[in-house]
Amino acid sequence: MGYYILKRFFYSLLSLFIIITASFFMMHAMPGSVYTAEKKLPPAIEENIKAKYGLDKPLHEQYLLTLTNLAKLDFGMSMHNEGRGVNDIIEEHFPVSASLGTLSIVLVLLGGVPLGIVSAMNKGKWQDNVSMVIVTLGVTVPGFVVAALAQYFISVKLKLLPVMGFDTPKHWILPGVALSFFYMAFIARLIRSGMVEVLEQDYIRTARAKGLSKAVVVYKHALKNAVLPVIAFLGPLAAGILTGTFVIERVFSIPGLGRYFISSISNRDYTVIMGVTVFYAAFLLLMVFIVDIIYVIIDPRIKLKN
Repeated sequence: MGYYILKRFFYSLLSLFIIITASFFMMHAMPGSVYTAEKKLPPAIEENIKAKYGLDKPLHEQYLLTLTNLAKLDFGMSMHNEGRGVNDIIEEHFPVSASLGTLSIVLVLLGGVPLGIVSAMNKGKWQDNVSMVIVTLGVTVPGFVVAALAQYFISVKLKLLPVMGFDTPKHWILPGVALSFFYMAFIARLIRSGMVEVLEQDYIRTARAKGLSKAVVVYKHALKNAVLPVIAFLGPLAAGILTGTFVIERVFSIPGLGRYFISSISNRDYTVIMGVTVFYAAFLLLMVFIVDIIYVIIDPRIKLKN
């Protein structure tokens, strides 16, 4: 087990290094600069600003400096938001994204798992057909379309919930639903596929032959194995949702981390781009690493030497 953990940890660090390297060179390959959208600066002032942020150095020196600073968990100062550190931006706005993400994960599990179970238990019946229609809509309709429709019908027409913002629990409902709709449908499809396969196994037939109740067969025996693909998906799911979804935050005017990432790209704010990208990547790799360990613990069929 120890060797398996170390191996996965090494792969995570290697992946993070590759992401940092690729992000750095792709970022510097983008046309324009942090000054593109600003009023033309005098050459002397522009050179002084470049020297302040180390942009006057050769690219390989900037790369080594970036790696050194990231190793110290120092993401530097924002080039566009004067006087604000990237660490401060992440610390201030990540909790907002995480709050929305936590609500969405709860909705995903509360909606997706029961929907998948009902669909599998009624395979070929009207319940299954209705569930599959919902799943198909969930995986094909973009999140921003769901958000816009929810705003129009629920907020504008029915006036049941606020259109945008994130000030009160009422403000959380629409963005939480819009963010979770795709993942909810995906989880439901995973559960249904797993349950349909598991319910045809011999040990399920044996359990039924022993006279066990339907609830015991489904929730104690079938669901335990059908939920394994869902657990494997929870790592990327948690990282993607908790760190913030850019489009949903923009549509609902939520002051999360995603909005800063979008604006940093348009503004060529290299330090924010790098800092948020590394933060996202590290968080994703951490979630996947944790899920890998949990997966091995709950499923002894996995060989640790792999």
